Amino acid sequence: MSVPCKQHLSMLLMSSVSFCIGFAVISPATAQSVETGGDVTTLDTIHVYFDRRNEDIKDQPRAITIVPGSAIAFGEIEDGAGIANVTPGVTFSGFGQPGTDFLNIRGIGPLGYPLSATDQLVGIAIDEVPTSMFGFPPNMFDMEQVEVVRGAQGTLFGRNALAGGINFVPNRADGEREYLLQTGIGTDGYKTANAVLGNWLVEDKLAGRLALTASDYDGTIENTNAGGKLGGARTLGARLSLAASTDSGWDVSLMGQADYQRRNNSFLLHYEHPDFPVSGENRVPENTRVNQQASLRIEKEFGDIAFTSLTGYQYQELTNSPGGYDIYLFGAFSGLPPSFYKQNDPEYFRDIVEDERIFSQEFRFASLEEARVSWVTGVNYMHSSYTGHRDAKDDFTTTSNGVTDVDIETEAWSVFGDATYPIAERLRLSAGLRLGYEKQSA
Repeated sequence: MSVPCKQHLSMLLMSSVSFCIGFAVISPATAQSVETGGDVTTLDTIHVYFDRRNEDIKDQPRAITIVPGSAIAFGEIEDGAGIANVTPGVTFSGFGQPGTDFLNIRGIGPLGYPLSATDQLVGIAIDEVPTSMFGFPPNMFDMEQVEVVRGAQGTLFGRNALAGGINFVPNRADGEREYLLQTGIGTDGYKTANAVLGNWLVEDKLAGRLALTASDYDGTIENTNAGGKLGGARTLGARLSLAASTDSGWDVSLMGQADYQRRNNSFLLHYEHPDFPVSGENRVPENTRVNQQASLRIEKEFGDIAFTSLTGYQYQELTNSPGGYDIYLFGAFSGLPPSFYKQNDPEYFRDIVEDERIFSQEFRFASLEEARVSWVTGVNYMHSSYTGHRDAKDDFTTTSNGVTDVDIETEAWSVFGDATYPIAERLRLSAGLRLGYEKQSA
C-alpha cells in the first residue's frame, strides 16, 4: 500500500543572541609543540573551521572541544564512542550497526535510536560539508581534528542542530612532504594497515595527499545457536585531497573519500547468562555501510573579505540483516525454555536496505582573522533523496512481517549571518540569524 504525503515548511527561522565569556576545551590527550622563552610558554595556534572563519580557538565565544588527530584513538571498534570519551557533555549511544549510532550533547539527542537519516539533533559536517546520521562517524584515519560545539548551533549548522554540532576536519593537501606506513596485528584475527602519501605534485602550484586504511577483526562472541562469532568488524577507507593556487589569488581544493564498513554485532545479549558473553541469535547478523563523498572548495580574498564556495555530494548505502532474537534473553524474560524461541521457519529473514544522496552548495563571505569584528554571511542549498526498503518474515513478531518502502525528498534553502563583537578582553557579544525554507515530500 502506498501512502503519498507532502509537507511544506516555510519561513523556518533560527536565531541566537548570547553574551559569552570565551571558553574552550582542548582534549587533555593533546600533544602540542611548546616553545619556552624565559617565563613565557607559547603553544601552537589552534584554528577552528566550523565557524566558517578559521578563527583562533581563544577567540571563540562558544563552548567547544577540539579533539586533535593525535588524540583520536583510530582503530577502535566504535570510533563514535572514542569521541564521546574525550568530550565533556557528550554521550555515545549505539546498537553496534551503521546508521544506528548517535551522540547526545548535554542530554539532547534522538529518542531511542535514529528512525531515519534525518532523525538527528546534532548537526554533523565533514570538512564543513553537512551530512546526515548515515555519515556518522566518517573514516577517522588521517584527521587533523574533530570540533565538537555544545549548545544550539542552528545559525551555522542549519536544521537539526538543537543540541550542538560536530565538524570532522580531515588533513588537507598542503604540499608538506609526508610518507607514512603503519601495520599491526593482534589477537582474534585483528589486522590493520594504514598509509599516507603527501607532497607537491607541481612545486608550489598543485599539492596532493592520499590516505589509505584497512582493518579486520574476527570478533569474540560465540553464537551457540546459529553458529559462528559475533562482534567482528571490517573497514576499508581511502581519501584523496588535491589543492591548487593560481597567480590571481584563487585557491581551489578537491577532496574525495570513500569507506566501507561491515559488522556482525548483535544488540541483544543476556547479561546474566552463566557463559556471558555468549549469543543465542537465530542467525549471525550482518550490517554494512558504503559511504562516498566529494567536495570542491574555491576561495579568494578580496581586500578585507574572504569569499568561499563549497560544493558537496554524498552517497550512502546501508544494508542491515539483524538477528533480533536471542533465545537466551527471550527465554529468561518469559520463563520459557530457550528452545521455544528457535525460528521454525527455514525461510526466516529480516532485511533492511537504505540509501541517501545529498547535494549541497554554499556561498559565503567572511571577515579575515585579524578583523576586530568577526562575521560571516552566506546562502546555502541542500537536496536530499532518501529511500528505504524493509522486508521481514519471522515466527514471533508477525505484525512486523511484510514489505515497507519509504521515499523522502527534501529541498532546503537558507540565508544566514553570524557576528561576534568584543566588548572587553574576556567578554564578547555574539549574535546570529538564519532564515530557511524547506519542502519535503514522502
